Formats: sequence, structure tokens, C-alpha cells
Amino acid sequence: MTVDLSRKKLAAARGLLADSFGASGRSMVEYCDYLLEHLAPAVFDAVAATEAFGSQLQDCHQTRDFGIRFVYYPAHTQHGAPSLRCGEHLDSSTFTVIIQDAVGGLQVKVGSQWQDLCDPALVMIGSVGEILSNQRLRAVLHRVVDVDVGPGRLVPARVSIAVFVDADDGKPLNPHLQQGEQPLFQLGLTKSELKQKFTDDNLAKAEKLPGLQGGSRAILSAKLLST
Repeated sequence: MTVDLSRKKLAAARGLLADSFGASGRSMVEYCDYLLEHLAPAVFDAVAATEAFGSQLQDCHQTRDFGIRFVYYPAHTQHGAPSLRCGEHLDSSTFTVIIQDAVGGLQVKVGSQWQDLCDPALVMIGSVGEILSNQRLRAVLHRVVDVDVGPGRLVPARVSIAVFVDADDGKPLNPHLQQGEQPLFQLGLTKSELKQKFTDDNLAKAEKLPGLQGGSRAILSAKLLST
């Protein structure tokens, strides 16, 4: 089960959450405010301070478009081999902040191998981040799988929160080029056009982006978050 919230949706639901769920609803609103107004901007500023993007990151994120996705994976009884809880994919975001419980199951592909990633808070570069950095940073191919089962082959429930940092609609996603570099991606592509390519070409499950020269995904900044 997933719940997606943007600033606009949160503003519209703020009163309803407080009125319908009391203290729990107000607590959820306060936590969303913290994610959107404090955590995500702080991570954005840390990422923007790296040399990978030049001024491109700031130029393409004037609106600071952040979205939250709450994901609940219900407990289930495992029948046969372990199953995928979320198939392998690349995020279409610039980067994604992941906050997860201690259950486990998140895996990232490093070379040809899937590796568990159990950090309670981490950052994954998305497809736009790979484009803007001209592939100096790679989008992370990831998935969620069943963890070891308990008594009665019960796979425990899992909860995670993803904060997506997206580029402004309509801004051209031109790579930041350092001296002597050539662009590895189609110039002038916008975020909306990239999302359409994800839909049309199923790029979310691919290991290549438009114009990409190939290569496997890698963990990029799993421990960028310290708090």
C-alpha cells in the first residue's frame, strides 16, 4: 500500500488529517513538514555542494519540488521461493531520500550482484541526477525482496518512506560538462519527457537511460544522511 503526498496535497489534507485522526494526524502532518521543509532541503544543499553538478542542480530545481511516498508492505505467508515485494527499477527523480525500518529487504545492484542495504536513512541518485552529472553519478537500480521468514513461514511487514527530489517541469536537463567532456545524454530533454520515456520504453526496469553508453548501476551515497 502506498500514499503519495506533495506540498499541495499535504496543504489540502492538513485539516482533514488533524480532525479525523487527532494527535496521530497532527503528528503525521508535523513529520511531513519536517521531511519537506528541513530534511529534503538539507540533503539537497549537501548534494548541490558536490562538484558533480556545477550550477545545473540549482538551475533545474528552483521550485524545490519534493514529494513523499509512504510504503507499507503487509506481512504475508511465504509459499515456495522468496518473492519480490517491489520489482527492480530506477527512480526517475534527481535523487531519493529513503527512510526505512529495520526489517530489511531493500537491495541495490552493484556490478552483477544484488546487495542488501539496511541503513535506516540513505540517499539514492535517480535518473535525472545521472543525466545532470553527465554520468559522474549513476542512478541506482534497486528492488525489495522477502527477508528470511519467521515461524510459520511468515514474512514480516515492512515500512519505508521515500522523499523524491524532482527537477522543475519544463527545464531542460542538460548535463554539467567539465573540461574536455562530451554530453552522454540527449540534450534539452525535460523531466516530463523523461517520465514519458519511462512509461513508453519501460526504462524504469532498464539499466540504460536515453543516450547512455551503458554500464551497471552502483551505490552512490548510501550514508550521506547522518541524522
